[in-house]
Amino acid sequence: MLLLSVACLTALLPAAANAQHFTGNQAGIHTLSGNTLPGLSLASQLTSGELDTWLRMHEDAEASTPALQLRYNAQADRAWNEFGLHLREQAAFAAGETARAPRGIMRTISETPGLAFLSSALVPGLGQAANQQWWKTALFAGIEISSIYLMIDYRRTGDRKQQQYNDFADAHWSVVQYAQFLVQYTQLDMRLEDVLTPEGRQVLLDNGFVRATFNTEIDWAMIDLARLNEFEFGTLSRVTGRPLSHVVNPYGSQQYYELPSKYFQFAPGWRDWNRDISIIDGGVADMPPSWRYHAALEEEFNDALRFSGAMGMLLIANHVFAAFDAFFVSQLRMHRSQLETTAALTAGGRPSVQLSLNF
Repeated sequence: MLLLSVACLTALLPAAANAQHFTGNQAGIHTLSGNTLPGLSLASQLTSGELDTWLRMHEDAEASTPALQLRYNAQADRAWNEFGLHLREQAAFAAGETARAPRGIMRTISETPGLAFLSSALVPGLGQAANQQWWKTALFAGIEISSIYLMIDYRRTGDRKQQQYNDFADAHWSVVQYAQFLVQYTQLDMRLEDVLTPEGRQVLLDNGFVRATFNTEIDWAMIDLARLNEFEFGTLSRVTGRPLSHVVNPYGSQQYYELPSKYFQFAPGWRDWNRDISIIDGGVADMPPSWRYHAALEEEFNDALRFSGAMGMLLIANHVFAAFDAFFVSQLRMHRSQLETTAALTAGGRPSVQLSLNF
C-alpha cells in the first residue's frame, strides 16, 4: 500500500470556502519512481508545483511546514475524485490490463459489480464485454445462440415425430380388433356384443359381424369403453395369473397413444397382428412389426424432446454463470485498485488528509 500524507498549514476558517482558485492547466504528475502520469485535469484546483510537492511529502514525514494548501469548496471534491480515478487507471495499466475502462454505459457496467451481474444475467457476454474480456464474451454469446437454436430445433423435431407417432397409431391400431382379441383371451363369459354401443349392435345386426375399419371415428363409435375396461380388469394373464395391468384409455389421450406399443397385451389391436405367429405372453420378438415401429417412434421423439429440455437448462445455466463471472471480475478489479481518502485534525489542530492507494 502506498500511503500519501498531506498536512495543511491553515486551519479551517469560514472564509476558506471563498479561497482564490487557480486557473486551469494540464498537470503532469511525477510519481516517486520518476514516471509521469500524463493528461490529468484537476478542474482548475491545483497547480503542477503543488501536486509535485504533495506527492513528495511522504519522503519527509517530519516536515513541519507543509507546502500544499487545500482549497475547501464544492469544486475540490471533483478534483479529488478525478485524481483517484486517474491513479486507478494507471495502476490497471501497470498490472498489464487495459489503460482505460470503456467510456459511457460500458464503463458504468464495468465499474459497478451489481450492474455487471444484471447485464450478463439478461444478455450473457454483455458484462464480459464491459470488462473487455473478449474471449469470455464470445464464449457466453456463442453458448447462448447455440443453445437457443438447438432447443427450438429439437423441440420442433420432437413435436413432428410425436405427431407422426400419433398418426401411425390412428391408422394402424383398432379398439374393435383389440376387443375381439379380448373375447377370445379372457376367462370371463364375454361376448363382443357385451362391449358394443347401440350403434355397434346395429352394425352387428345388419351385417352379422363387426369388423375393424382402422378408422378411429367409426371404430370408437362402436365400442363402449367403460364396459371394455370392466372386462380388462377381470381378465387374468395366462402367464402370471394376475389381472391385466392396464386398460385402454380414452381416445386422444397421451396414455391411449402410449400403451399400444408399450405393453404386449395391446399388440393384438395392430393391423398386422397374426395370432398364428404372435403371442402377448412372449417378448418383443413376438410382437408384430407395427408394434416395434411405433415403439421406435416413441423413443425418437422422446430423445428429441429430452435434448431440447437439456438445451433449455444449458441456456439458464449460461445466464447464471455469465452473471456471476461478470460480477466477480468487476468486483476483483475494484478491490485491486482502490483509492481511499480520509480527513482528520492533527494534534496541533491542523487539518490532515490521507490518501491510500491499494493495488
